[in-house]
Amino acid sequence: MSEQPVDYARYRNYDELTELLQHFTETYPGLISVSSIGTSYEGRDIWVADVTNQETGSSHDKPAAYFDANIHAGEVTGSAVALYLIGYLLENHGSDDFVTHLLDTRALYIVPRISVDGAEVVLTSPQTLRSSTRLRPRIEEESGIWPEDVDGNGHILNMRVKSPSGEWKISEHDERLMIPRQPRDMQGVYYHLFTEGRVVNHRSGPVNLAESKWPLDFNRNFPGNWAGDQVNSGTSPLSEPETQAMARFLAEHRNISTAVAYHTAAGIIMRSPCMGYDRDMNPKDLALIDELTKRGTELTGYPGISAYLGWSADFPMPARGNFTHWTYAHKGMIGYTIELWDMASAVGIEINKNYGSWWSDISEEDMLKILQWNDRELDGEGFSDWQPFDHPELGQIEIGGWITKWTRQNPPVKYLPEIMHDNAMFALELTAATPRIVLSDLKIEELGPRLRRIYVEVANEGFLPTYATEQARSIKVADEVDVRLTGSQIRFKAGDSRQVLGHLEGYGPGRQGWGYLFAGRANESRAAAEWVVAKPSEDQTVVQLTVRGGRAGVARRELVL
Repeated sequence: MSEQPVDYARYRNYDELTELLQHFTETYPGLISVSSIGTSYEGRDIWVADVTNQETGSSHDKPAAYFDANIHAGEVTGSAVALYLIGYLLENHGSDDFVTHLLDTRALYIVPRISVDGAEVVLTSPQTLRSSTRLRPRIEEESGIWPEDVDGNGHILNMRVKSPSGEWKISEHDERLMIPRQPRDMQGVYYHLFTEGRVVNHRSGPVNLAESKWPLDFNRNFPGNWAGDQVNSGTSPLSEPETQAMARFLAEHRNISTAVAYHTAAGIIMRSPCMGYDRDMNPKDLALIDELTKRGTELTGYPGISAYLGWSADFPMPARGNFTHWTYAHKGMIGYTIELWDMASAVGIEINKNYGSWWSDISEEDMLKILQWNDRELDGEGFSDWQPFDHPELGQIEIGGWITKWTRQNPPVKYLPEIMHDNAMFALELTAATPRIVLSDLKIEELGPRLRRIYVEVANEGFLPTYATEQARSIKVADEVDVRLTGSQIRFKAGDSRQVLGHLEGYGPGRQGWGYLFAGRANESRAAAEWVVAKPSEDQTVVQLTVRGGRAGVARRELVL
């Protein structure tokens, strides 16, 4: 790597992503380590960046937040955001007070790319796919149109084929735009629209699209509400090496209380609940998550909404085998799916209903605005004009349409800087919200020549409680706070060596949200332990005090008695 500033506003293939991570470790050895959480279906390492100030303690001893990206192969904007987040932390430690405090007291685990095989296909070929390059069984026997760049222009676009029964017609306002045919359209030229590709194994009857060669979706392969009747869910929960690696990493790192997945595209922050309405969720968890989501909206401009209603308020979508549902329901973590990039907002279109509902019923007026935006802001490069083509199986057709990878699914690179920075700022706030255990008071009292009373007060100074969510407490996946006093020569006269303090609240909204401001609120963020110990002699004796807070980290102190 050169000494020039890193250009984050680009989409990197696997080798380039790996090279940048290596550059980070060589340049900032005390702040980052990179390791593999596992290997993909094709054998590529799935990298995780462990970012913390190692001089102030190991990441295992600190409260942590987890971020991953690009679980869907084509959603490479997430990787750009993740890499920018890593770089921002490293470059600003020591000069920015907030970043410095964050890395001194917390850890961030950042996986820039989950679909390392699929993203390579997306970035190095015209093809696209959902997650895995594992082929669906018996695809060679099936017929239909398989996506292919048949005209060789480097993109898989659309084919429009004239047909009296066609569902589409050309807009009278812009000949590039195809609009739905209406019942009154009895006379005219009409078209079928297909993904650009070749017709395979066709014998007779209508031509249609073939099922995807690569239907597997890692974000449907998690144990939470997994559904075996979905062709994209895998053969069983965690059947894929990539999702196994993610699950294993989260299981091995019990200090994680927040898990964020970067996706595209909608420009929304999707939060729990993922399987029902807000009224069905634990109210305390909802109050905490809602408050953090509001902060995310302030920083990114993205509205927050439950994952259950994220795409359509009219047709709720249960999260079957979804990562965010699994991390909350089975791990008790604060979980977010952040859908980066919103082409409509970039165009200046105000969406007054859910994003999925708007796209499924987009108006001709809005589509014309998007075409004008393409001409004005992208110099026309986001749309390929329709061109005649002699198709080997379909005969005379036209090929054209949106270059979807770099318009609707991922932003043109000129929009990346703002997206990366705004979402990195939200990531910092989410990390800062994690619980953190500290020794808030310590007293050593001399009761006699060899007798000492030790009093310790422990506090959680984080926004979140030490268990993160009531869901975690109810399913007992978050370790309680305990205090241990150890020394090879001391004898305990009062108090056990290990004392369990239970869980401690954070300073976020209470069990009834901010209503506690008007009703009084107990201080449940502190707890105390004490011992009476005998030393072997009147000489100084050294003992170790260790506070383990699970998701709130570890605090240690050496005491001289």
